[in-house]
Amino acid sequence: MEAAGERLFELGKTEVFLCARPTLRNYYGHRGWHRMEEGVGPDMLDVWKREPAGERRPILP
Repeated sequence: MEAAGERLFELGKTEVFLCARPTLRNYYGHRGWHRMEEGVGPDMLDVWKREPAGERRPILP
């Protein structure tokens, strides 16, 4: 996932999003992803956003 995100930034993308189960909050939270929404859809997924280094800012605690 990290390599894919970095590659998208190299291609000029300014934001990358993903959905993940709540059990992965620590995993993505410690890797520069910021949770934007939680409890989305029937699977109650979290929506995460990542921006290039230097542009990252927290969305949800």
